[in-house]
Amino acid sequence: MANADLKGSATRITKDDIEILNPTTGIGRLKRCDGKKITVRVEWNTFSTGPDAKQYSDRIHSLGYILEEVSELALRLPPCYGVFDDTCDADDRTKRIGYVFGIPPNGSASSNSNVYINYERDIYTYPPIRLSELIRNKDAPVPLLGDRFQLAYTLACAFSCFHAAKWLHKGFHTGSIFFFQKSDGRIDITEPFISGFQYSRPQGEASLAYTPLAEPQIEHYYHPDAHRGFTKSRDLYSLGVVLCEIGRWGLLADLREKPKGRDNWRDFMLEKVLVDLGWRMGDKYQSAVRTLLDCELPNDDISHDYFAEQFLDKVMRLLSSCSA
Repeated sequence: MANADLKGSATRITKDDIEILNPTTGIGRLKRCDGKKITVRVEWNTFSTGPDAKQYSDRIHSLGYILEEVSELALRLPPCYGVFDDTCDADDRTKRIGYVFGIPPNGSASSNSNVYINYERDIYTYPPIRLSELIRNKDAPVPLLGDRFQLAYTLACAFSCFHAAKWLHKGFHTGSIFFFQKSDGRIDITEPFISGFQYSRPQGEASLAYTPLAEPQIEHYYHPDAHRGFTKSRDLYSLGVVLCEIGRWGLLADLREKPKGRDNWRDFMLEKVLVDLGWRMGDKYQSAVRTLLDCELPNDDISHDYFAEQFLDKVMRLLSSCSA
């Protein structure tokens, strides 16, 4: 990834620049420097104004700068226009800062072909749809196997690029993957976009008090040792869980009988879900997912080039060779 060591502060967006139309979805209208108004989506980071507040705010602005500057399609990021500072209550005990994302420009190249895509511009009426919503929609047909292979490969490639920028995502699950509706009303599951950067941090920096591990509804996406600190391998564990759900086209949280606790969840996935994945998606897909769930990749103290080489060999090559 070019310019992996980008450092700076994101563009600061104020209340004079943006109008929030839907507080639930974060969709609003942003006034650009040229006076033009565009539809945007704000991804909020909410935290208390405690001892870590300034460091957390600085980290958000640092990542916001990277999100603004990078332009590689492989990262699967919509355009970022900066960060919006806001408060949640009158006594200022709670703070929120939002990444302000736009819509990919019409004529954007597809990630897997030379086809150019036109996205629906009115995301207030036609909001983006999360992968978790698509999977839960039992009225829609299960996507073709080849499309699910492409989706898995595209997400793995995005993770690789994000780690190349020396950042850890720390909030990856099917609810943080979404799809813009096209101008013809369709959704292409091979064209995902990634959100959920509330907990992201540079590799090598200590985690702050704000963590997703306290949310029981998504605990199964996180490695049992995540409370000891995130590493690239533990970050990629979440990708392995998502690939399980793409392969099954079902959410693990919706199982009637499910484990409790991250240790039990990992055992369940390795002993039950992974076995089931073999006949559904084939041995190459199964092997790639096993590498992610078993954290078979090198530790962070190994050189980045070696880690990237192993990830390419044990995950990316296998996923890219899956076909239907």
